[in-house]
Amino acid sequence: MIKILLIEDDPKLKDKVTFLLEGIVGAVISTVTDFKAAAKTLTEHPDINLIVADYRSGNGKDVEVFQKLAVFIDTVVCVDDLSDAGATEGWNLTEKVERKSLATNLKQVIEKIAEKLESSEKLKFCRIKTSILLETSPLHADIYAKLSDVKYLKIFLQGDVFDKDDFKKYTEQKKIEYMYLREDSCQLFIHKYVYQIDEFIKNHQPPTPEQMSNMNMVAYESVQELTNVLGFNKDVQQLAKSHVQMTVQFMDKKPNLSRLLAKLKTQKGKYLADHSYLLSYIACGISTHLQWGSDTTFFKLSLASFLHDVAITDDKLAACNTIADAKSLGIGEKEMNLFRNHPTIAGDMVRKMSEIPPDVDAIISQHHELPDGKGFPRAIGANYISPLSTVFIVAHDMVRHIFFPPPEGFDLSTYLAGAQERFQHSNFRRVLTAAKKLDMPANE
Repeated sequence: MIKILLIEDDPKLKDKVTFLLEGIVGAVISTVTDFKAAAKTLTEHPDINLIVADYRSGNGKDVEVFQKLAVFIDTVVCVDDLSDAGATEGWNLTEKVERKSLATNLKQVIEKIAEKLESSEKLKFCRIKTSILLETSPLHADIYAKLSDVKYLKIFLQGDVFDKDDFKKYTEQKKIEYMYLREDSCQLFIHKYVYQIDEFIKNHQPPTPEQMSNMNMVAYESVQELTNVLGFNKDVQQLAKSHVQMTVQFMDKKPNLSRLLAKLKTQKGKYLADHSYLLSYIACGISTHLQWGSDTTFFKLSLASFLHDVAITDDKLAACNTIADAKSLGIGEKEMNLFRNHPTIAGDMVRKMSEIPPDVDAIISQHHELPDGKGFPRAIGANYISPLSTVFIVAHDMVRHIFFPPPEGFDLSTYLAGAQERFQHSNFRRVLTAAKKLDMPANE
């Protein structure tokens, strides 16, 4: 369907052009005779796809007001002379049509536009952080801004340079946090992004905790969005692995968690990304104090941290730790089933990844299980929970208490005292003993 707004002040010509346009399959036509009426119509019907302006005169201010409203809407302007640039000034011009050839050309022109519009509406778009364009410039794909659920505006072309001035313009002035890629451009984007990560590992000094946190947020949201659009294919898997390899490469064996928590507080990011990042550091910190601090173990725990909630897109749902927590949100049965089964879904996805060490899928599948058998999705007891899963489960529980602390703040000693009651099995007690050695702030 294409929704057309026709502006024509001559009643007879308006009827004739309307008749022409109604012959286009799927066309819905609205007609007005002046720009004030056109502005009113556009305000009431923001889903107009195309403007046909066959209008020779009008109040200059009314025209200007309307053109500002229509700045992102494709427009066909009917002119006396195709070489007259002034007749098309201020419009988001798609085509010019001479008035003398309206009867023969207008319908054909708009049918081609409708065909392109229909094709574009079938395309899927992938959301990406605007900040990532700084890392992938010159751009390997066209970049779009989202105007509505079905309309996207191309604002950068493949090969364009996206610099700090562009970033400031769109993030600070226009408040555009995300831009969009077409689905058929995602593969090139992923390859460029993976290349940038690999080069960063090879050539750069270790990033600051703040830089790493920012990079984690961008990578996390990119992997999650790409998974939703493309599926968890090999390209998306490679992006996840490359980012985790970078995390492990620059991870401190005994991280200063106090400094990391301070950075996360000032950033005010998204729970899904931030808690996965902190989780990787705490899980790896605990494993170090258990004398399990190898790069292979770090990679397993970091990859599990990065992907354990990949099936969930809602921060509030991800922040739930139990089935009861999720039910308290008042969510529907579909979301409830997703939450109940997200460990299994994510574990199955990781199991299909190539060149992934064993245990990662088990860590993810078991991250909501409990030693007393009252966890989910399988309600298995401590004897069936893998050793690395015990580390991950305790770290996961600790991170949630850090993000949602009691009124007096998070204190490691107080947390561990309460955790002793929840994690009484011997395997978990070893993990809690190791957790006591973490470099954590008091009353955070």
